[in-house]
Amino acid sequence: MAKKTIALIGILALIVVGLLVLALRSQQPEQKQTKTTAPTTGVPTVTSVPGTAVLSFTPSVLQVAAGSTGSVNVTVDSVDNGITAVQLDLSFNPNILSNVVVTKGTFFKNSVEMLNSVDQNNGKISYAAGASFSESGVRGTGTVATITFQVLPTVTPQTEIVFTKKTLVTAEKSIDSVLKTTNNVVIQITNSKPQTSTNSATQ
Repeated sequence: MAKKTIALIGILALIVVGLLVLALRSQQPEQKQTKTTAPTTGVPTVTSVPGTAVLSFTPSVLQVAAGSTGSVNVTVDSVDNGITAVQLDLSFNPNILSNVVVTKGTFFKNSVEMLNSVDQNNGKISYAAGASFSESGVRGTGTVATITFQVLPTVTPQTEIVFTKKTLVTAEKSIDSVLKTTNNVVIQITNSKPQTSTNSATQ
């Protein structure tokens, strides 16, 4: 009996010690884990900014004689946005304009041509140029590209070179195009052949 009593006392002592340990642990304040994030420095913030860039042709109206060569400048005007690149997507009538050539302008100090393609059969111009990697975005007004062409003999008194919806202007700190407005050019054709009537007079 004495041995059983000693054993029970030992078991009870162990239980009491365990309860005391649990009680002490529950009274200790919990340490909250704080998550620290390293500050991001040197990374520019890219957002969507209001577009204010305007693309136009200079001159906006041009008179060219049939059979002669003409040229127009594509200009960009942007005061609020630092322009980094311009993508032109233009259309023209291939039955009236031929020998279309695009050359880069002077808006970007060290202009980098990324695309220069003229589809004469379908009347499409695809052109893209931008600032070099060492150059910041450019503000102000300047010539992005110059387009030269020859006017074919035609009965049409005028034609246009038109900006399409694929035309874009990129700028610093913006994920969207900052192009606001485009203005097409009207080419008035002088000494064009008058259209003759196919109907003959009946007696």
